[in-house]
Amino acid sequence: MVTHNPDLANKYSTRIIQLLDGKVIEDSNPYSEEEEKKEYQNQTIKEEDIKKEKAKMSLWTAFKLSAQNLFSKRKRTAMVSIAGSIGIIGVSLVLSLSGGVKSYISSMQNDMLSGNPIQIAETSYDLSTLVSASNQKQIIDKLEVVDGKVNVNSLIDYLMEMAKLQDNFLISNQINENYIQFIKDMPEEYYAALSFDYGLDLSNNIYTTFTSEDGSVEHLSLSAILETYVALLGNTSFSSLSSSVSAYAPSFEQAPADDEYIMSQYDILEGNLATNKDEVMVDGKIISSPEHIYLVMNKPRGVLSSSSDDRGRKTVISILDEKYKDKRLFPIGRLDYDTKGVILLTNDGDFMNKLVGPQSKIEKEYLARVEGIFSKEDLKKICLGVNIGDYTTRKCRGYISGYDKENNSSLVGLIIKEGRYHQVKRMFDALGFRVKRLTRVRFGDIDTKDIPEGGVKELSIHQIKRLYALANGGEE
Repeated sequence: MVTHNPDLANKYSTRIIQLLDGKVIEDSNPYSEEEEKKEYQNQTIKEEDIKKEKAKMSLWTAFKLSAQNLFSKRKRTAMVSIAGSIGIIGVSLVLSLSGGVKSYISSMQNDMLSGNPIQIAETSYDLSTLVSASNQKQIIDKLEVVDGKVNVNSLIDYLMEMAKLQDNFLISNQINENYIQFIKDMPEEYYAALSFDYGLDLSNNIYTTFTSEDGSVEHLSLSAILETYVALLGNTSFSSLSSSVSAYAPSFEQAPADDEYIMSQYDILEGNLATNKDEVMVDGKIISSPEHIYLVMNKPRGVLSSSSDDRGRKTVISILDEKYKDKRLFPIGRLDYDTKGVILLTNDGDFMNKLVGPQSKIEKEYLARVEGIFSKEDLKKICLGVNIGDYTTRKCRGYISGYDKENNSSLVGLIIKEGRYHQVKRMFDALGFRVKRLTRVRFGDIDTKDIPEGGVKELSIHQIKRLYALANGGEE
């Protein structure tokens, strides 16, 4: 025990050694080296026989002595406590201030970037070139004016300089799949949220009910409604503002992929936040995906293969039963206005892209009534591929179904896997045969044998799976 209190030493210790500057000045029980060596040699106590002795000082005594020691040095204790407190308070204050400033800067950055995000576009403006172009005095000085007339050569040089500046205004960024993947692989601490814009204007594909002043109701796309208002504004005293309306009209965009970030920047006044893949949120309300429907129609002649027509003609959608008209159906591929036969209708965009996309392997069979006698040699030529102006068709299969010699016509079947504009008619035209009537009798293995003209039939699960398989190159 080390103490500065002599009373405690005299009362509790068995040996008192007094030190001064590290030197022993007094020892109440001196201990010689010979005694120590003798004691060590005679010591035979085993480790397991050693017993811990209990402290001779009670808990109360230890507490009282500690309190007495602190009280006797109360001034120094108070100074140490105050100094320690000042240090702790100072460190805490610095940490709190730095944390508050950091939080404020982060919040300010988020607010600024949410309204003005960093955008990387395929084309952009070179600001340095714009700044240099704003000072055109050097170029204007090159103009030679003699007797109030501008020298033609100097004017041409001036225009060339201006053209060079305009060409340098725009710069191009190489944005490809590797760059997009690089952005996606960035550490998450580098950004708050990411979103990608592919330049698609969804307002062309989103329709709503529009009521005119005369009470008529139409289903118009948002872009069509915007064009209507722009046209109306152009006939008023505010016509100069009509060109800028589209810049202030709300648009549909992909939401950032961080729900917490969206909630930190916006208040949802009504509805819920779209959180699942492919959800569309309009005015805070999530529009659920419609139930997919797959129909085959026996399209009549004189009907357009489109969802609507601004000239009021019949379409494959307008002739449907009422129960299908609100299902947002659209045709898969196209049949000419004067062509009849198999056409598929659906509201499943992925299904349509799979069946008529450039990689589709589905066969389409057509039966054409052509003027003239179509020989086997003609059939061989058309099946090997013909030039139809801007394209040479691929090899296909065909057959001659019959002749009408009285009316000088032939009935010819073609089975193709392509779907170019007016392709079948242009193939026959390339060989000098005009198509009088055209019917599509088969799409994949779907036909219209049991469907009257204008009628429809829902496809079975087996037929849908079969069409997927055929699109991937399965057997017909």
